[in-house]
Amino acid sequence: MKKTACLLGLVLIMTFSAVPAFSGDEADVDTMIKTSMNEVLAIAKKPGMGNDDKRKELWKIVMRTFDFAKITEFTLGQFSYTSSAALGEYEDRRFTKEEQDEFKDVFTRHLGNTYLDRMDFKNVDVIIDLKPAEILETKKGIKRAQVKTMINKKTPIDYILLNEGSGWKIYDVKVEGRSLVSAFRTEYKAILLKNKPKVLTQMLKDKIKQHDAAKKKS
Repeated sequence: MKKTACLLGLVLIMTFSAVPAFSGDEADVDTMIKTSMNEVLAIAKKPGMGNDDKRKELWKIVMRTFDFAKITEFTLGQFSYTSSAALGEYEDRRFTKEEQDEFKDVFTRHLGNTYLDRMDFKNVDVIIDLKPAEILETKKGIKRAQVKTMINKKTPIDYILLNEGSGWKIYDVKVEGRSLVSAFRTEYKAILLKNKPKVLTQMLKDKIKQHDAAKKKS
């Protein structure tokens, strides 16, 4: 489990950092991915820097390059305030904009705690095989792209990007064909079918408190 978490943490770090905020075609996406991966690995391997400082530096890249508003929207799915899906008796489970903004902030921090804090910076030597970027079908006027990679010659990772006009950003990552967004959406849908939005947000807040308390003890 720890080994998987460490690998996934590295994958997410590379994913979050892989998309500088400017637009381009397949060649631009390829260059962005390669350059950013090198930058992230340089931080991960930097001698004399403690793990906490490395996480902080990596998280700055995360916050600058990852579209957490979009990942939140897709994770909440039909319960997002932007969704027009009919919820019937579950209409009170749809997030308001204010509720979703709060959830985004909490969810973002939870993701950081879940993956970045589990990174093992003593074992960051990886082999990354990149395939050329592929421009996907445009949806709802939004340009999309995909970059397929192979980590350590055995773990396929797909990066899914979008460009709404302000630059390419990743909104999902598939590890061995399994979408992280879909995984969270399935988990949170089960919770929202039984509880209102504030309950899900509070659950993540509680997990953050537990995480912070555990870090203080260690």
